[in-house]
Amino acid sequence: MEHFTFTKPGREWNEDRVYSCDDFAFVLDGATCLFNDHYSKFDTDAEWYSNWWCEYLKKSLGNTKKEIPDILKAGIKKVVKDYQKLAKDNVIEDFPSSTVSIVRRNNGMLEFYSLTDSSMVVLSKSGICITIQEQGNTVKDAFTIMKVLDTGKKHNMPLMEARHKFGEIVQQARIRKNQFALGGYYVLADSEEAINHGIYASVEEALIDKILILSDGYSQVYDVVKFMPPEKLIKKINSYADAEKIYNKLVKYQQKDKLAKKYYRFKVSDDTSLAYLKF
Repeated sequence: MEHFTFTKPGREWNEDRVYSCDDFAFVLDGATCLFNDHYSKFDTDAEWYSNWWCEYLKKSLGNTKKEIPDILKAGIKKVVKDYQKLAKDNVIEDFPSSTVSIVRRNNGMLEFYSLTDSSMVVLSKSGICITIQEQGNTVKDAFTIMKVLDTGKKHNMPLMEARHKFGEIVQQARIRKNQFALGGYYVLADSEEAINHGIYASVEEALIDKILILSDGYSQVYDVVKFMPPEKLIKKINSYADAEKIYNKLVKYQQKDKLAKKYYRFKVSDDTSLAYLKF
């Protein structure tokens, strides 16, 4: 099997983590806390959180006797204790969170797990291309952008300016994570129950040609800027240089639209990561 990873920060730091080896690969995309809590030595606690999960998954996914959801639930018990140690006696107002998408080889099968909007593009040897993405967070983000955009237009503000002026709209959406009954969404945070709501599927490895695991920063290629569909993207990427070339093209589009008047998003450029697997 061939594999590599690609990642670029959207700011001075990178809250994404990406990893690949002969047995598994994953992408994590940490989400910045809504409040000013900062207990770790990382630039943000979201970066600490995604880094914690990266190290944990590298050590844990090799045990194929354990199902991926069980590995994640065990990790949540541990990460909650570790973060509480960092916070000491402080009240944790907003627990750090992350998306997670994993591919693992297991006795001739490929296992797929995805929670929130880190997508996977899968190309079969027969030429079928599918995109795997758990939609809860995607729907939440779309509705939030609608609300901010509408509010901005009422005040003659572009999306980026309205995002900062009316940040409480984003806060109201994000505070409902893992509270689905309240209109929220499921994400990797401090809830074991959330893990039950991810996509968990498997297929024979012999059927698969290539897989891309993408953070939502990289999937903007086809779901925000939309200059290349996923079935073309997976055929175009065969090396790190290919991934970087397409990333650079994405950044050019983003830089030409810094106020998000054409491509609706809350950051000029997000952290952008990819794991490539060729069977």
